[in-house]
Amino acid sequence: MAAGWLHAPSARARFRLAGPEAAFKAFWQQQRSLTRCASAHPDLPGEFLFKEFVSCEEAQALVALADAGPPPWKPSTFNGRHRGKAWGVQMDLGRRIVVAEAVPLPALLQTLAERMRTLPPLRSFYPNEANAIDYRKSLGHHLAPHVDDRKLSTGVIVTLSLLGTCLMTFQRDKGERHGVDVLLPPRALQVLTRDARYAYTHAIQPHNLLSERRISITFRQSPLRSV
Repeated sequence: MAAGWLHAPSARARFRLAGPEAAFKAFWQQQRSLTRCASAHPDLPGEFLFKEFVSCEEAQALVALADAGPPPWKPSTFNGRHRGKAWGVQMDLGRRIVVAEAVPLPALLQTLAERMRTLPPLRSFYPNEANAIDYRKSLGHHLAPHVDDRKLSTGVIVTLSLLGTCLMTFQRDKGERHGVDVLLPPRALQVLTRDARYAYTHAIQPHNLLSERRISITFRQSPLRSV
């Protein structure tokens, strides 16, 4: 694919004139035959990477959405040090329940969810939770090794990289000296299922943030659960 393919004047004009939601759909009709082909990691069962899942203009719109809020960015030390914000249902890890949304999923994220369901691993994926993370390399931000909650979320975790490149490290055994590194470039959609979802921890160490700023959005399907 030519480097300038996504920058054709018609694509930019559609984004400006049709509005973000319509432009997202128009871009996908053009791009879907290329993006359907996932790269499955040979050493990490259940991990898939769809490169260029969103256009440059879409990524910029999503970064603007994350920066403008609501809700506002908040400092966080949960699973590492960074800033975060959340849309959709909320997990109460203390009480082990999922409660109703405080801030609904924005229309742009709902449009992306529709697009995700055109991909083979995500046919039945209906995310109702999205969490954005803002990392700053100079501040020592990172993602600590962890496995996403096995009970409160379903068996698919999806992360869209918007800004900045990083290496995400997967380890099967605690204290394992050498893990599996996955390069996550901007605009790529990472899907974790099976072993990659349940049997490996994943983490981003400060030195593996390859840009000063990284923003990503993680989507989960988390059924409402009461005590």
